[in-house]
Amino acid sequence: MVLQSTGAISLANIQTEFGGANPIGLNEYYLNGANTTGTGAVGIPTSGQISLSQFYGKSKITGGTEYMLAGNRAGNMNEAGGARMGIDGIDDSFAGIGTVFQFFWFNTDYGSGNNIQWTTNNVMTFGGGSSQYTNWAANVRPGVLMGQYDRLTNYSTQFAPTSSNGYNIKRFIVNQRNYYSTPGSEIQMEIRLLRGPAYQYIEIRMANWTAGTGGIWNISDGGSFYNPFSGAPPVGTGASVVLRGSLTGTGWVAYNNYYMNL
Repeated sequence: MVLQSTGAISLANIQTEFGGANPIGLNEYYLNGANTTGTGAVGIPTSGQISLSQFYGKSKITGGTEYMLAGNRAGNMNEAGGARMGIDGIDDSFAGIGTVFQFFWFNTDYGSGNNIQWTTNNVMTFGGGSSQYTNWAANVRPGVLMGQYDRLTNYSTQFAPTSSNGYNIKRFIVNQRNYYSTPGSEIQMEIRLLRGPAYQYIEIRMANWTAGTGGIWNISDGGSFYNPFSGAPPVGTGASVVLRGSLTGTGWVAYNNYYMNL
């Protein structure tokens, strides 16, 4: 349903539409919160002053089903049907993650140009890789830092894009370790890029995290950090975290203990 456009509107009306806990508080319903993740909620403030009138005409979901769900999914490290990315056992290097559909990062489509890479030091970069491993600065490259530190890739595998329920999905897996550690499987992550009708997503599923060092968790547009993650790592073994942004690759928000049900 959709909330009324005029007349009296109450907290109970909002809770009926979006869900939530009792006692009801408007601070449960900031945009991109746990309750207001549907496209019908666009226009509600993300922070600061919020009022009942800002919910006129809003709805839980419009323009397609919301497949981001609370809960966790451990990474699937099955390599069947995949192709190695060419950086197995290598330090301070990077490789393309393979063919990707249209995927924007801060207003630029890097996916169509096949220009998204994985670096051996736990960064997914856009527009060109980098082997930098200490104190990664925001202006090094645009990218997603997923525990960036001096690491080494044991193996990495990418898979052909797939589609499901109107979403394009690109999957790759990485098996990492700290550079100064003996060979092992300290970090195993399944990473998926998803582009839907209303949002883009980057889902990180942890098959294993026993690295000890959390490294840097952040995102950069090539000039500034945006600090969406909480925790380093934000989730541990058997859990998952989802970054959700606009179709132009902006407004990224991290949701710990969420996954994409696709």
